[in-house]
Amino acid sequence: MKTDCKKFSILLSFFTLLTAFLLLCCCPAPAAAQNITDPAYTPIRIITHEKVRYVNLQDVAKHYGLKLRILKEGPLLFSQTGRIVFQNGKRSGTINNIAVTFYYPPLFKNGNHYISELDHIKLLYPILAPKLPYRRVLKIMIDPGHGGKDRGAAGPVQHEKVITLQIAKKLEKALKSYGFQVIMTRSWDKDLPLEDRTALCAKHQPDLFISIHCNSVENKSVTGIETWYIGARGGASAHGSKVKYDKDKGNNFDPYNVRIAYEVQKGMMKQFPAASDRGVKPSRFFVLRHSSCPSLLMEVGFLSNNKEGKSLAAAATQDKIVKAVIDGMIGYTTALRKTKVSR
Repeated sequence: MKTDCKKFSILLSFFTLLTAFLLLCCCPAPAAAQNITDPAYTPIRIITHEKVRYVNLQDVAKHYGLKLRILKEGPLLFSQTGRIVFQNGKRSGTINNIAVTFYYPPLFKNGNHYISELDHIKLLYPILAPKLPYRRVLKIMIDPGHGGKDRGAAGPVQHEKVITLQIAKKLEKALKSYGFQVIMTRSWDKDLPLEDRTALCAKHQPDLFISIHCNSVENKSVTGIETWYIGARGGASAHGSKVKYDKDKGNNFDPYNVRIAYEVQKGMMKQFPAASDRGVKPSRFFVLRHSSCPSLLMEVGFLSNNKEGKSLAAAATQDKIVKAVIDGMIGYTTALRKTKVSR
């Protein structure tokens, strides 16, 4: 009899513990846990329009501690320290005075203003969040565009392959002085297919991949600076309207891709305030799609513009570009630092 009672007591204790465990697993997280680290948990009204999910802009404003004002040009979110500008019918806008390309234009429906859920979660959150989940940043891979037979764009002084390598070597030296380990995809003028560049990234497993390029177009009056990151699944590239539903390797680092691209573009505009801000843009460039770590692709200026092309070949301009990347790295790594636990 004593043995039976002992067995019953053990079984009762087991089922009590099991019930408590199941309750913990099934109960929703407390309100205090529903913070900016996961915007999907925020209670924001959602509608679907033409198969795209949109979030209520008034709710988004409240989420980020901003106010909403409707201007003739489009919605504006603002505070004493922040400003997000949307344009009616357009994907272009600004976040804290840095140009960005949104995935979808803002929407006005049934008396309310909306932006796409993709823009809320995949663009606004990575840029506006004071902290992103911790990620190590010790090893940097620098990828000077083109090389060898592939000379890249022609400039008034040097071809693209020469200028990108010059900038990359200066950046390598600067990053090493800050304690980073640096790997170059090429350190001299050699042929290097795109597949080999991403293979090097997979082999060395850096914490960040930076590809450096110069721009060129037929219209020689065009100037400016732009920074690219791999577009999120379900969004279109800045240079197209076709939505991509495939998930590439680079998409595993979506919030980090956006944040480092934004921080570097901000650094570039700080160093070149008179330059045309062509913005932070999503794309599907090969090296971004196949990157095994957070990545960005810089277009530091237009070699097709005579004045800008000459400037890009100058040491002083290249030094400023390096300083801009360092400033961007400081902003990026600050957002990724581990938060000290208070006791």
